[in-house]
Formats: sequence, C-alpha cells, structure tokens
Amino acid sequence: MTRDNTQIYNTYVRANLPAGMTYSRSKARYTTNEENFASYSEAESYQNYISKNGYTTDFVMEVLISNDGDSFTIPCQDIGTFNAVIDWGDGTTDTITAFDAAELQHNYVTAGTKTIKVSGTFPNINFNNGGDRAKLLGVMNLGIVGWENLKNAFYGCNNLDVFITGATDTHSVNELIGMLRNCESLVFAQLTTLNTTTCTNFRNMFKGCTSVKFLDVSSFSTRLSTDFNSMFESCTNLNDINGVEWFDIGSLNGPNDLNDFMTGVTIPTARYDDLLINWDAQAVTNGQTVNFGGSTYTGGGAAAAARASLIAGDGWVIADGGIA
Repeated sequence: MTRDNTQIYNTYVRANLPAGMTYSRSKARYTTNEENFASYSEAESYQNYISKNGYTTDFVMEVLISNDGDSFTIPCQDIGTFNAVIDWGDGTTDTITAFDAAELQHNYVTAGTKTIKVSGTFPNINFNNGGDRAKLLGVMNLGIVGWENLKNAFYGCNNLDVFITGATDTHSVNELIGMLRNCESLVFAQLTTLNTTTCTNFRNMFKGCTSVKFLDVSSFSTRLSTDFNSMFESCTNLNDINGVEWFDIGSLNGPNDLNDFMTGVTIPTARYDDLLINWDAQAVTNGQTVNFGGSTYTGGGAAAAARASLIAGDGWVIADGGIA
C-alpha cells in the first residue's frame, strides 16, 4: 500500500515529538501542558507560548498602541460582579469593581504592543463591533476569571489573528452568539478548553472569519443548543471543521435554526459524509433549511441515503456541493 505525503509527515512528526508533548492514537489528540489538540501545529504553538510566557489563569490580551499617548478601553456590560486587577503591561495596574469603571480606559505614555493581564473576577467583555476593537491583536489566554457572558465579545476585532482559550472556565456562559464574528484576520484558534456544556446558542459565532482555515470544535457540547444559524457563514477560507460531524442537534426547535450554517464553506467529503450520517441518526426537527456550502458527499452509499432521509423523511432543504 502506498502512503501519501500527509501520512508520511504525520508518522514522522509523531515519532519525533518535542519534550513534553504526547500523541494518543486512540483519541487522535496531541497533548501538551495538560491541553489537547487535534493538530500538531496547534499543540506546538500553544507549547511555545507556555514555554515563553508561563502557565497562567489570567485573561491575557495583546493590543497595539500606535502612538505615544494613545489609550485603550476594555468594553464591558452590566452583567455579573467585577472584582479584578488589570495589569496594563506598562508597569501600572488598576482595580476594577464595576462594569463602567473609569479605570477600564488606560492611557499609554509610549506606543508599542502591550500585553494586558486581567486577574480576579471579570465576568464579561463586549467589543460588539465598536470601541477599540481594531487595536486588539490577540487573546493569548482566555483565563479563569469568572466568565458569565461572551456574547459578541470580540465581534469586529478585525486585527485579532490569534485566539487561545488555554486555561479557562466558561461553564457559566450560556450564549456564544457572535463571539468571534468578523474577526477577519483570525488564522489560529485554539478552542479545545472552551466549556460549552450550558451553551444554548452558537448563532454567528465564527461568521465572517475569512482568514481561518481550520477549526477544531470537537470538544464542544451542543446538546442544549437551539440555534446554529450562520455559525460558520462566510468563513470563505475555512476548509475543515473537526468535530462538526458530531454536533448534537437534538434541541433545535424551529425551522430556521440552521440557516446559512456553513454558507461559503467547504469541508472534506469524508467529514461531510459523517455529518450527514450522524445527524440523520438523531431525532431532528422537521423542516430545517441548512446550507453546507460547497461540501460534497459520496454518492450511492450511507451518506447519500442519510441526506435523502433528511430531505424526504424530515422535510429538510439542503444546499451543498452535490455528489463528490
């Protein structure tokens, strides 16, 4: 049997992993610093970051201050109780006890890239396509800071290219609507530690992330979700979504809960085949209209039968790329 270049590469990588990284064949996961990743590149990036910056439970952001004297404001909503300390990355700190505290705006004496660290209790952040969204370059650790709401948290942060959940706890977050919407520079997202067990809505979560090519959502619990509308819409360079085939869609309760789900996206045929088979096996809501972009399925087999069953048996309207 002739192996392709990808198989040869993967075999070599897994036989020569750096110290502190392991690979589980049964789980198909790389592990480093107690975090699991679907790809070697994700694990390597996270390991390098931890090696350089150390392990932390702080919420860590990198922002660009273009000119001496410019300011940066962390936008928040009146949700939850604040009792946090912000290290602004220039030798100064502020204590925050209210969502609208004046200290959430900070003036920098000198320009440059600043690393902001938030510790304590900081229940939400809400750029919502406004404010200093363009100054945010990366979320390097989502942190364990008592998150309660991430709806539209980083929406419109068009220069954010790295998003790492890292050490975090989001078990109290029940909506991820628009969390990374229109983060059009995003190229690397590590999401495996995002706890979605109480999440009921993923609408627009990644919509408009036009640069990202791969997402791993295999750790997502979606059993309570009632809305996946436009979750991956217009992610035009996205060519694989690991784990989407295992989404639990049993809580969908309306005909529009999957509208534009993957419009503009193409995932591998094998993964789309699995999605059709696994979703058809669930007790699904009738009459869904769903767009799977340019994804193609294998004709004449189980995937084609599952697709036909969703259409004929459940009244679904499916748009996709047709037979591979």
